[in-house]
Amino acid sequence: MMNSRADVTDFARKRPAFGEFVVMMAALMASNALAIDAMLPALPAIGESLDVVEDNRRQLVITVYLIGFGISQLFYGPLSDRLGRKWLLVAGLLAYALFGLMAGLAGSFDLLLAARALQGVAAGATRVLVVSIVRDCYQGSAMARVMSLTMIVFMIVPVLAPAFGQAVLAVSTWRHIFIGLGVYGAALSVWMALRLPETLAPENKRSLSVRHIGEAALMTLSVRRPPAARAPIMSSSAARLTTSSSIRCSMPCDSKSRLPTGECSTGRSARPTRG
Repeated sequence: MMNSRADVTDFARKRPAFGEFVVMMAALMASNALAIDAMLPALPAIGESLDVVEDNRRQLVITVYLIGFGISQLFYGPLSDRLGRKWLLVAGLLAYALFGLMAGLAGSFDLLLAARALQGVAAGATRVLVVSIVRDCYQGSAMARVMSLTMIVFMIVPVLAPAFGQAVLAVSTWRHIFIGLGVYGAALSVWMALRLPETLAPENKRSLSVRHIGEAALMTLSVRRPPAARAPIMSSSAARLTTSSSIRCSMPCDSKSRLPTGECSTGRSARPTRG
């Protein structure tokens, strides 16, 4: 118990402010949207530069990324439950940056596809760990608020990303789009390493045994999620209406009860008054 309280105090001292935390999570989610949509205007230029005549084959630049992105998410959850969130996230961002630079320097279409597939594998870390980190740090309406604000940015980025790609093409080549993604990933990795504390409490770590992974999968499939857990697919206003909990927390959760500890305020849900 004393160690748990010490961990909470240490997190309270190191954690970023609410605004910075939201921007962090939104920037992480945006990395995936940028990697998909920013190079859409560059597909013809990529085909011309690397001698890819068929239009459908050029689209493999997107397809292989999505395949790597989807498959890798099966593994980041168990790994983060065992190794922790922070440094697995930083490693994923560094790999995202490395393979982005590799794609920008690729001398053949096959090498470009390999780099894109591996970049998708690395990007899977951002999708899985953002949700895990938010869940570690917030509960109830506060969690719904963070995820709602994060998803607003996530929905805006795909609209703006093609314009970014077109702007790069106007002054440079398609290679600089991938190099830009590499620089973005490297900048995020430094930011997370310096400002984001480890959010998974040591006592909450799980082994990588088949039994524990199976139990977690069964729990995910069988337990009905509360409204706050569905925040990523709800609008901000809907999240406020459906979230019944009035707990607002800026601290990690207790390992046994999953209730917030530390600086929390608990209010009563609104009830209709009787005349």
